Amino acid sequence: MSKTYRLEEVFGIARDLPINYIQRADVDGTLVTCIKDNKHIVIHGSSKQGKTCLRKQYFKDTDSLLVQCMSDWDISGLYSNILKQLNYQLPQSIEKSKSFAAKGLTRLKAALGFASASTEVSLEKIDGEKKTLAPIQFDMTSVNDIVGVFKKAKSKRFVILEDFHYLPDRTQRQFASDLKAFHELSSVVFVVIGVWLEENRLIVYNGELSGRIVSINADKWNSEELHQVIHVGAELLNIKFNSRFESRLLAECYDSVYIVQEACKEACRIHGVQFTQQKNLEVGSAEDVSPILERIIQQQKARYLGFLDRFAAAFQEGEVGIHQLLLYPLFLTEPRRLETGIDLDTIMRTIRSVLPEYRNLREEPFRDALSMLTHRQVKNSIRPIIADFDTTCLRLQIVDKAFFPWLLRQNITELMARYRLTECSIKV
Repeated sequence: MSKTYRLEEVFGIARDLPINYIQRADVDGTLVTCIKDNKHIVIHGSSKQGKTCLRKQYFKDTDSLLVQCMSDWDISGLYSNILKQLNYQLPQSIEKSKSFAAKGLTRLKAALGFASASTEVSLEKIDGEKKTLAPIQFDMTSVNDIVGVFKKAKSKRFVILEDFHYLPDRTQRQFASDLKAFHELSSVVFVVIGVWLEENRLIVYNGELSGRIVSINADKWNSEELHQVIHVGAELLNIKFNSRFESRLLAECYDSVYIVQEACKEACRIHGVQFTQQKNLEVGSAEDVSPILERIIQQQKARYLGFLDRFAAAFQEGEVGIHQLLLYPLFLTEPRRLETGIDLDTIMRTIRSVLPEYRNLREEPFRDALSMLTHRQVKNSIRPIIADFDTTCLRLQIVDKAFFPWLLRQNITELMARYRLTECSIKV
C-alpha cells in the first residue's frame, strides 16, 4: 500500500468525512441533480445514517453557510443566527449627500440574537432647517427584510440548516411558510437537514413548496451499498473481512451504516489491526458478529432506557397512564415490523386487544401525547432523538436504527414489569 491509514480514519464515526465514503445512486445522484436545478433541498432520515457526511461531501465552506439549529429558537432567533454567520451588521450611520447629513441610531432590542432592531434617522439641512423622518423598522421576522440582507451582504449560495428537527414546531412551520419567498426573491438555496422519515414534511407545512423543494431520503442503504462500505474500507487497510462475518453482519445490522462501520472497527481491533497492514490479512469470523453487536448496542443502553423512562413518565398530572399504555405497541411489535412505523389505528388496536377494559379509549389524548414526542426528547436531553411521530400520517417511527437490535435482545417481560404495564391505569 502506498499510504498508511489509521483505523479510526477508515471505520467508525469521525468528525471528518470518512475516507471509505461511497456514493449511492438514489441519494448522491439525486442530490447532485438538485444542486444543478437550484431547488431548495431537504435531507432527512434516521440518526447516524449519513446525512451529515452527504452534506460534507457536496457543500464546501467556500460556497455554503452552516447554521446548527437549537431547540429554543423562534423564527427571529433562526434568522438572526443566519445573519451572524454572514457577519452582517446593521449600519450605525448613513451619509446621504452634500446638502444633507444623516444621523442614525440603531437599537438592538436583544443583547444577543438581533431579536429586533429599529433605526431612527434624522436628516439635517445645511441652512439649519431640520426634518425628522419616522423610524425605519428592520423586522427580523420578515422574509423580505432577510432577503434584502442576503442581497446586500452577498450571501453564499447555500444556507445549511443542520438539525432542523430540534427547532420548535412553530418555527419549522414559519420557516416553511417563508421558504417560497426565499425561492422567488433570492438566489440563496436552503439545505434543510433533519431526523424524520416522511418524504414531504415541509410541503405538508406549506403546499406552495411543491416543485420548489426536493426531499432526499438518506436513510436508505441496501446490502450492496453496505458491502461497498466494508470493501472500500478493507482495501484502505489492506485487509479482507471473512465472507461469513460480512454476510452475518449485513443480515443483522438492520441496514444501519453506523452499526456496520462500528462493527468493522471492532473486528479490526480484535485482530490487532490499527493501521494499514503491510501484508494482506483476513479479519473476522461469523462467531465474532454476535458479541461485537452486543457491545455496540449496549453502549446505547443508558440512552434507550432513559428514553423509555421519560416516555413513560408523568409529563403532566394525569398523563401517566397514557404514556405507559403507549409502550405496549412498542414492546409487542416485532422489531422488523417496527421498522416501517406504527400508525395510530394500530397503536389503539394493540392497546385495546391487550386491555379489553379500555376498548372505549379515545384517540385524541394519545395523538396529543405523541405529537409532543420530539419536543419531550429534546427537553430531556435525549440526543439524537430515538422516535418521531408523523403528525400527518399519524405514524410512530423509530429514527435510531440501533434501537431495533437493542430491543430484540431485551427481555420484554422484564421491560413491561419495569414500567408497571400490568398495573397502569388511565385518565382520559
